[in-house]
Amino acid sequence: MKSALICFLLLAPAIGLYGQGGQPSKNYKTSKTTLALHAGYQYFTYHGAELGLACARYSRQGGLHYVRACALAAEMIFSDSLNAIGPKASFWLSGGGARLSLGAAAICYINKSSSSLRLRPEVGFGLKRYRLAYGYNFALWGRDLLPLNPHVITFSFLFDLKVLKKNELGTDKPPGGKKAN
Repeated sequence: MKSALICFLLLAPAIGLYGQGGQPSKNYKTSKTTLALHAGYQYFTYHGAELGLACARYSRQGGLHYVRACALAAEMIFSDSLNAIGPKASFWLSGGGARLSLGAAAICYINKSSSSLRLRPEVGFGLKRYRLAYGYNFALWGRDLLPLNPHVITFSFLFDLKVLKKNELGTDKPPGGKKAN
């Protein structure tokens, strides 16, 4: 079951491939940089949650949307016997025609008895404010810390709090809103 789910997550971005007929001018580009609330849920043997702040840049060029984000969050892993919590720094890129999402995270988990530093590359799919990704935790130290998942599936959201910057480049309309001949 888990191997089928992993295969699905790796192959799912191919479903989003499509032609770009009828799109607006490729020279038209908009972008928006925001401060956002980052929230996520993790699934595998142990369930988890993450909550923090992110700086996200949403871009659109032609008919394609992209997001680039970096986040600082607290990640919590829950189990019946012992919980783990730790600070997390992450970065990811999402979007394009395939809706592909690539990311990386560094987490230092702490429980009552020990700690563990983990690096997690992630691959999945998403667009703008959400993403679904598969990641594998590589332990740098504390390999036997429980409760931790070696594999993890993460569903995360971005909730915009404040727009920091807006850009609009290469529009086909001159100032004043009238089309040029």
